[in-house]
Amino acid sequence: KGEGVEQNWTKAVEWYTNAAEKGHSAAMYNIGVCFEKGEGVEQNWTKTVEWYTKAAEKGDSMAMYNLGVCFERGEGVEQNSTKAAEWFTKAADKGNTDAMCILGECFRRGESVENWTKAVEWYTKAAEKGNTDAMCSLGVCFAEGKGVEQNWTKAVEWYTKAAEKGLSAAMYNLGYCFDKGEGVEQNSTKAVEWYTKAAEKGHSTA
Repeated sequence: KGEGVEQNWTKAVEWYTNAAEKGHSAAMYNIGVCFEKGEGVEQNWTKTVEWYTKAAEKGDSMAMYNLGVCFERGEGVEQNSTKAAEWFTKAADKGNTDAMCILGECFRRGESVENWTKAVEWYTKAAEKGNTDAMCSLGVCFAEGKGVEQNWTKAVEWYTKAAEKGLSAAMYNLGYCFDKGEGVEQNSTKAVEWYTKAAEKGHSTA
């Protein structure tokens, strides 16, 4: 069975290559993924970056995002946070919510410059498009008053949205809000409920 799967990947790479030669950006991106994961080809970071770059230059937002990750981690290229942020911004401008969320992280960590206002801006964009990590991060910003005026009610709103979508960190944070009566009426039963849900999802602190 395994051999058959491997054979399928080899075939897929052939198809992707044919399509890529005709200028299809999605195919270029897929070849990059194959080189990154070593599916149908030998794993090769240099080739990964090569293909992501080709696809990104053709406007593929996922390739832009993945290229940003490569620069962020120094995989197949020299580590370069500035270049990473450039590609994340390009991907975010094309509506990629993972890129928006990671840009929020970049500004939050202050890798180029600590800028909580910018972080909140990107988290908001991603959260409004349904990115659960961004929803939770936005909740934290409201809870801590970072980049926005402290507002526990808003924090609870964003935690709830992310928790209802299954994010364990948001479930835990929501449990904390009910536990301490922050942004909601103190309710130990609800606190335990959310802590339990978080634990069931594998949240380590819960």
